[in-house]
Amino acid sequence: IILEQRADGKLLGGAGINCQGKAIEALNSLGVSTSIMKAAGRVIKKQSYYTPDGRHVASLDKTGDGTTPGQIGIHRGTLIQLLLDVAKSRDIEVLMKHHVSSIDQTSSPGKITIKSTIRSNAIPTIVEGSLVIGADGLNSLVRRHYISGNRNKDPQHYHGVTHYRGVVENFPSFLDGSTMVLAGGVKGVKAVVYPIGNPCEKGLQTINWVLAVEEDEINEDASTHCAHIVKLVRANGFNLDFLDVESLITKCTDIQAWPMVDLDPLDTWTDANIALAGDAAHGMLPVGSGGAMAALLDALALKEAFEKNATAPHSEVLRIYEGMRYKDASMHQGKCRQQPAENIVQEAMDNVPVTSEVPPEYEQRIQEIMKKIHNAGLEKTTAGENDVIALGVSKGIITEEQAAALRGLAKLG
Repeated sequence: IILEQRADGKLLGGAGINCQGKAIEALNSLGVSTSIMKAAGRVIKKQSYYTPDGRHVASLDKTGDGTTPGQIGIHRGTLIQLLLDVAKSRDIEVLMKHHVSSIDQTSSPGKITIKSTIRSNAIPTIVEGSLVIGADGLNSLVRRHYISGNRNKDPQHYHGVTHYRGVVENFPSFLDGSTMVLAGGVKGVKAVVYPIGNPCEKGLQTINWVLAVEEDEINEDASTHCAHIVKLVRANGFNLDFLDVESLITKCTDIQAWPMVDLDPLDTWTDANIALAGDAAHGMLPVGSGGAMAALLDALALKEAFEKNATAPHSEVLRIYEGMRYKDASMHQGKCRQQPAENIVQEAMDNVPVTSEVPPEYEQRIQEIMKKIHNAGLEKTTAGENDVIALGVSKGIITEEQAAALRGLAKLG
């Protein structure tokens, strides 16, 4: 049984999401085919970094291995619907608008009792089972009350940046119609733009955009979002000759604002027959599509753990799952917090005169370091891990103490 606190419309809303190659493979294993994703979204062939004034810094080849695309941009609501369709085909019950109020795994050995309520109904729904997977996001009730304990000891970290997001349909394709563009560094304003739909005969696509704005607090007044960020785009000198960022923003009818927050790694994701997955386990900054990929790899690890240990107690299988994912996901949290590619772009913005092209060594550094993000948990080059950690220390993004913890996870020095 899936208990989802949002209503259908809210669940299927939102904006775009990028699925990296390993996330696509995980989705295949979970029942969502690559062909369906290609039809529902857009294959991304290139990821390119620019300065806001339009100078090219770096490009990453995203064409994949010839079998699986390196990246697909898709609306998150569309992807969730594809997963719900798989659940329905397997007769998995999905209960919408259910808010879990309590989880009891101590009263009856081997049985967990969940109480959930619908806002319009004061009588709770009782659900009984043998285990609980808390995949309830950054504000996870399961993490707060049943894994980590006191919330004051497990705070969210706001990184002084707001993500303003939107989706625009029927917008003119830019570049080759299959490129993800990131313009800006870690200071001021960064734009992230990519297609999440295939172009029509007129060359129009559905485009997802994110504007990462450095500010002390989030602008809560939705009616002012458009004017607020357009002013910032102008002030930061955005001038991409292939893409009108301001037009993209002003054509958007629903601009959402989200604080850029993450969580510190927990000591454990499990407590007997309760376990965490996704952002609830390892909430990370939305860098390099890390959160989505990590959540899907969690799901795949859970699937494999139960398939290979079918007769073991659930509590033991959940610990096996944690062992499969804890180190890699925690390392990935640290990498995303450092925003390595954006820091290199910022170096170019700070050090290369505006009248000059960006030297190729910046591209080489970004290409090397982003392999460590997109292939999280797949490559074992400890020197590469050390490069990412050292960059974070040098930029003052993480402390020496945090770096030591990350090196311990990676078993480095």
